[in-house]
Amino acid sequence: MEITVNEALQRGVAAHKEGKLEEAEKLYRGILGVQPNHPDANHNLGVLAVGTGQVEAALPHFKSALEANPNQGQYWLSYIDALIKLDRLDDARQLLMQGINAGLKRELTDKLSAQLKVIETAPSSSAHGAVSKQKRIEALISLYTEGKLEEGVTVGTALSKEFPDNPVIPNVLGAIYSALGNSEKAIVYFKQSIRLKPNNFSVYNNLAVILRDIGKYKKSISNCKKSIALKPDNAAAYNNLGTSLSDLGEHSNNKEAISCYHKAIRLNPKNALFYNNIGNFFNITGDYDQAIIHYNKAIELEPNLVKAHDNLGDVYNKIGRYEDAISIFKRSIEIDSVSHQAHLALSLVLQNLGRYPDAIEVLQVNLKGYQK
Repeated sequence: MEITVNEALQRGVAAHKEGKLEEAEKLYRGILGVQPNHPDANHNLGVLAVGTGQVEAALPHFKSALEANPNQGQYWLSYIDALIKLDRLDDARQLLMQGINAGLKRELTDKLSAQLKVIETAPSSSAHGAVSKQKRIEALISLYTEGKLEEGVTVGTALSKEFPDNPVIPNVLGAIYSALGNSEKAIVYFKQSIRLKPNNFSVYNNLAVILRDIGKYKKSISNCKKSIALKPDNAAAYNNLGTSLSDLGEHSNNKEAISCYHKAIRLNPKNALFYNNIGNFFNITGDYDQAIIHYNKAIELEPNLVKAHDNLGDVYNKIGRYEDAISIFKRSIEIDSVSHQAHLALSLVLQNLGRYPDAIEVLQVNLKGYQK
């Protein structure tokens, strides 16, 4: 009797835990024969390979798992750990930066940074200089992930002078300056990283985001397309390209923008931000039914995504579904009790309904939250 993919996966996991590695491998490979991009089967097969000393063979499986579901933090952990085992430390750091830029949760990036610190125990005295350099770049990444941005600027600037040919350092500095709101400096460093390593698709995407944020939409579009040319299955770049085309405000770009959003979602159907962004597109273009569908999908995937709640409430308010808007804004406030946007939006809806005491109370609660 044939078994389903889920049953095969469960049996594979059970065999894996029991140490029946040949049986587990057979089951995992059977799944991949039917679904080559199955994330759990790929990841588990990679873990199995690492466990038997075949670390190099594990990499394509970790890569496939991560591309199929980049929201699964364990996939990032496993992939980076394998790269460290192979002494591919620059690749490990680049992957960590990609995870950070993809919105990987802080607790996971901290774990990844900790994993990279394995190099501190490297025993070879002949490699001392390389290890010292790697440790210092790692420390810079940790400063960024921990939000110690001003310190990161100081350390990163010194490192960039000491190691001017290393592409990781300016990429991290670009991310730090971006977080500090210094777009001009961020652009300088992202461009420097690209000059040092022109085939790094993720840096083009980073640069595109900054350019879009400062209103340079055509340049942003150009860099998104460069990122996609280097990595055609780059979901984040398709998402950013769609947003840049939409923000450009030219009606003739709408068809291409929606196509980009759809490609991003096909490549990564579990990314809540992609659904939120396509919802924004439909909101702007007045297709409120589609906006509601996509905001709800974003919330389904990430129930605590405040911006999706706020955007959904905005649409409900526009179309006169005031009670629904009130409910959504209240949920947003439950998630983020000091959210100024949600409090203000809720207050405005209540004012429109003539519920002035309630509107005032909402603003007073928000003010108290800021004063704490």
